[in-house]
Amino acid sequence: MARRLPVWLGAVLLIAASLALRWPSFPREVWNLDEANTTVFAEHLLHGDVMYRDVVDTRSPLMAYVLAAGLRVAGDWNNRGLHAGLAVMLGLAALLLWRLVRRLDGSGAGGWSAAVFVAGSVLMFDPVDAFTTHTEWFVVFFSALGFWLLAHAWRRVDAALATLAGFAFGLSYLSKQPGLLDGLVAIVWLGLFLIFDPAGRRSQARLLAGVAAGLLAVALAAPLYFWARGALREYQFYVWTFSTRYYLPEIPAGEQWRALAAAPELAARHLPLFAVAAAFGVTLCLRGLTRAVRLRLAGQEVPLLALGWTASGVIASALGGRAFDHYCIQALPGISLLAGWALDLAWQRGRTAVAWRALAVLPFAVATLQAVQRLRTLDLDPGPGPIIGATVREWTKPDERIFVWGFYPEANYYSRRLSASRHVFSNHLTGLIPWTNVDPDRDTSYAVLPNAWTELWTDFDRHPPAAIVDTGTRRFYGKYPLSRQTRLWRYVLDRYTEVEGDRLAPVGFRLFRRRSAPLPATAGLAEDPALVIRSAIPGDAPTDRYVAILPAGTVAAEFRVNGRGEGAVALPPGRAHQLSFYYRPQLHGLQPAVAVCARRADGTLVTGPARVLPPPPPVPTIRAGDFSLPAVESECLTGPPVWLPADQVFSAHAPAHLVFERPAALLAVSIEFGLFDGAFAPERHPPTNGVELQVSFTPEHGPRRRLATRAIYPAAVAADRGRQRVEVDLPPRQAGRLEIAITPGRDNDASSDWSYFGKLEGKALPVTMVVGNDVRLPDGFEAPYGIAAVDEDGQRLALAPAPTMIEFQLPEGVQTVSGDFMMLRSSWTQPQGHSAGVDFVAELVDPAGRATEIWRQRLDPARQPGDRGLHHFRLNLGLKAPARLRLRSAAAHPPDNSYGDAGWGRLVAQPAS
Repeated sequence: MARRLPVWLGAVLLIAASLALRWPSFPREVWNLDEANTTVFAEHLLHGDVMYRDVVDTRSPLMAYVLAAGLRVAGDWNNRGLHAGLAVMLGLAALLLWRLVRRLDGSGAGGWSAAVFVAGSVLMFDPVDAFTTHTEWFVVFFSALGFWLLAHAWRRVDAALATLAGFAFGLSYLSKQPGLLDGLVAIVWLGLFLIFDPAGRRSQARLLAGVAAGLLAVALAAPLYFWARGALREYQFYVWTFSTRYYLPEIPAGEQWRALAAAPELAARHLPLFAVAAAFGVTLCLRGLTRAVRLRLAGQEVPLLALGWTASGVIASALGGRAFDHYCIQALPGISLLAGWALDLAWQRGRTAVAWRALAVLPFAVATLQAVQRLRTLDLDPGPGPIIGATVREWTKPDERIFVWGFYPEANYYSRRLSASRHVFSNHLTGLIPWTNVDPDRDTSYAVLPNAWTELWTDFDRHPPAAIVDTGTRRFYGKYPLSRQTRLWRYVLDRYTEVEGDRLAPVGFRLFRRRSAPLPATAGLAEDPALVIRSAIPGDAPTDRYVAILPAGTVAAEFRVNGRGEGAVALPPGRAHQLSFYYRPQLHGLQPAVAVCARRADGTLVTGPARVLPPPPPVPTIRAGDFSLPAVESECLTGPPVWLPADQVFSAHAPAHLVFERPAALLAVSIEFGLFDGAFAPERHPPTNGVELQVSFTPEHGPRRRLATRAIYPAAVAADRGRQRVEVDLPPRQAGRLEIAITPGRDNDASSDWSYFGKLEGKALPVTMVVGNDVRLPDGFEAPYGIAAVDEDGQRLALAPAPTMIEFQLPEGVQTVSGDFMMLRSSWTQPQGHSAGVDFVAELVDPAGRATEIWRQRLDPARQPGDRGLHHFRLNLGLKAPARLRLRSAAAHPPDNSYGDAGWGRLVAQPAS
């Protein structure tokens, strides 16, 4: 097919074809988060940082350095230029395939292979992988260069060229670790000829030594380079240790074995005719090899290479353990060689039967139709990245650095800002290993990298972030809210002000701008009534977040709490801006007076009217009769959930998260939740794609368990509109943490997820103790016959048939404990029989579990009429430390506990006045 085509013309055609197929993708700057990462890494290198020491990746280093060189030519942050360079590089890789085959056997199979490669580079993979500057494309190019040099070295018996081929394979390895497999294929290829060709063993040995020396030289050069820059330990950890200690153990062995089929399956799905040709090519190669073994492999150079290169690509695809499209890129050259071999044979047979030539051309005709369809329907939507980037650029200077909390390097790319931390994304700080341990219920602290947080604070000292981007729930970060990173969140609140909430909240992001020195505390400032602080939720509902809209012409502003400035934020000129203030009762007091002070463009200072913030907002609470269990943690995307009295719900934009310290005596919960109608209204863009309620429990000693899950999609399912109720039984007799969460719907997209919590009701044991102003449930209990609420002689009692034990934790300072106790009439009035008496006992239990009896009284109402009716007890304790009080009812004459219907009531612990 390409036998008589001049090399220069073939190169022009292949590069032009590669550019043409990729040209429609150029309007989209970032196709995949991996290339966003590597572009950010490359920019760091251009600014003098050293890989692994100053900016962290877990892949081999070469690609970032190559992209840095490309950006130096194309211009900073020019991903479109890199995409054009990738297209040229892949056209050159196709050229190398063509010339490689031509050099080895002089056939036209190389031209066919080159054409298959160009088509497959776009069609075999999902667009987000096909058009991305993935590391695997660089592996393919350098391996193709290595095999092309090896072919020339083999024909010329030139050890110097063989050494250059080894260099190329070393560069393939430095692009990605599995690139080493291609170098091993070259060594095995030469080794086979060394074995089967005794006459040429000396020359083959020289070539083999050259390839090995070149590969080894490059492999050693990398650690020497990083050693010279004080980063050898980091290089070894991130390139090798991370994969073997953290990444690969997450992937089941069965999944890794199944990944061996990923590349053939991709080819069969997206390039079926080429896949058939490749399968036929395998058959031809294997048949030729079996015959050629007797002939010392003469004429089998290309089949051996095609089979070996395909095998290395398939194995490399599986080493990552998961069937991602881009992992399979390394298999494309081998598949292209096999398909090209078969297509060339069909074309040659077409000299006598034209149908064979039609058969050879048919796959390219089909591929052309596929390409037209794919390129016409490309998804060029870049997502929220450009919105985030434009906002960050507006609020920061080009030489300032930012920190992104989450797994969203697109924020750095689109903002054109370097990372203030070597950890461009937060996975190393949270233990998230992408696509594996992402279950919201899974604790990932085991995978937090050693010293990662220490390194973060070191980096912040060196490059204090000018801005911090919170990515919300994007890419599994709903399980790591920024507000639950205690030290980092405190760092943010102490030094930063949230800006542009109205602009970024709809896409689920937040931006915090670093504050500078406070504005001058000038007395008697003119008051500007436009500078009003309002609740973040419309109306007067108390919340922890308040906002102010700064009119155009304001160049700096700060919040003042009780007259004291917290630091000013410089505002971009030309339009109004929204600032957010986080009210912290422990720092600002329960009801502080707050105001906004602003500097106008003409230099004058003005202040807004002071506002006294309302008391802290109520928190979601589980109520079970008189018992109330407030949440110990409550948060959502916009801060704590906000009580809306008119609706009798807590507004809690997903992701929302409630945590309760569940006592063992809380038996079940009933949860109301839902989405406000506006979230899925037809005019809402984008509307919610639903949310999911998740209820989990972690006992004091044991693993976390998911108790219930309920997803709602009100835009599509009418029954999911309005308030939904979920009833959940709790594990019996276990104290621990009860977690109720509303997570974003599909794809972790929190857009318009305006969720809420309604009533939270509990079912609990009907026995409580009033401690001061609190109503408490037992902390522990044993009740073989259950505990039930009963009314006897107008008294509300907890029926606790003997033997029963209930325990309450009492705080320091409790002086007395009093209560009622009695035997119910059923214990002595039954015609079948009566109780032989019950002992009522009180004990104090020390931390070691040893019980000391402090009170006992026996009631025998069947024999002693005076023991009938209600009785009262009072214990004088005078506790100087917290203690556990155990109340027991026990049979007076065990084992006879029949009709032992004992009851407790009105238990009160009275602290010192």
